[in-house]
Amino acid sequence: MQDQVASDFDVAEHELAGVLQQLVREKCEVWGEHFTKGMNRPADMPAGVCVRDEGLLVLGCPFGTSEFMERHFAKVLKKTQHLLDNLPRLEDPQSAGKFLRFCATPKFHYHLRTSLPFTRPLAEAAGKHSRALIQAACTLFFLGDVQTKTVRQLKLPLTEGGFGLTDAARIAPAAYFGANAVVLADVLARHEGAAWMPAHGRAGLEAQPWVQAIQAAYDHLLTHYPRSPQSDPLPDVRSLMLRPVGGLQAKLTQRIHQQESASLQAALNDMRDDAGHPTTDGARLQSCKGPGATAWLQAIPFSPATTISPDAFVWNVQFQLAW
Repeated sequence: MQDQVASDFDVAEHELAGVLQQLVREKCEVWGEHFTKGMNRPADMPAGVCVRDEGLLVLGCPFGTSEFMERHFAKVLKKTQHLLDNLPRLEDPQSAGKFLRFCATPKFHYHLRTSLPFTRPLAEAAGKHSRALIQAACTLFFLGDVQTKTVRQLKLPLTEGGFGLTDAARIAPAAYFGANAVVLADVLARHEGAAWMPAHGRAGLEAQPWVQAIQAAYDHLLTHYPRSPQSDPLPDVRSLMLRPVGGLQAKLTQRIHQQESASLQAALNDMRDDAGHPTTDGARLQSCKGPGATAWLQAIPFSPATTISPDAFVWNVQFQLAW
């Protein structure tokens, strides 16, 4: 294996030289699944290369042991939590709500697109991220201990009567599949026949663990979120190796949200009070989806005409959630 690593470095140096770039081995790191903590440096490892025994970061994405990934995700969540903890200091729930939706919510989405979607470290971190968003909303809008129906509504997009606090764990397969849908064809075109492929052509690429994860995400999406008659069919992995398809993450996320919205709507429509009479919860959520119903949530407080007082904004949030 070490001989292969040395050969790969030689190839990389040659290719970079072709574009007038230099590979600095002292800035390179190597990790392998068979590496163990505290291991001795392999004798044939290229000089100057740093050997990592637990994992390494590639463009900010962790590859390594579960413990290594957990530590990295914990650092990401800690930074997000710092933002969430400081939102109440604005003393402006309208502006704080914008930061919550546009800044805090997507902070973990990069890892959804670049990390294997069904691993325990990612699933746990995504769940923690979503729970932190809900807790921040409860603090900002004085919601206290919220019911499950309220949490589900908070996670829906504004167009579905929610507040846009997207559930990271729920959309992870869509994010991973959508991100890779635009690169598979390029990877095959550039690296077909490479030494790291166990077979030639598409079969060689399909054998890669990260591509197998794309297939798993595809199967998951087809099973749990079947397309409606109005939606386009989901391209399979083999077809994506021939032609990239952009925008799938957004389309799939919309499909997921629409299904969750329909499920919540049905549950609220079936709710009854203590006397057995239908509650108004279903009608309330339906009205939140109407044209212009969320305009007040989208208003940016840059002038008196678009600014809502803190008390009025909090009251509106609580009213929309039937708190």
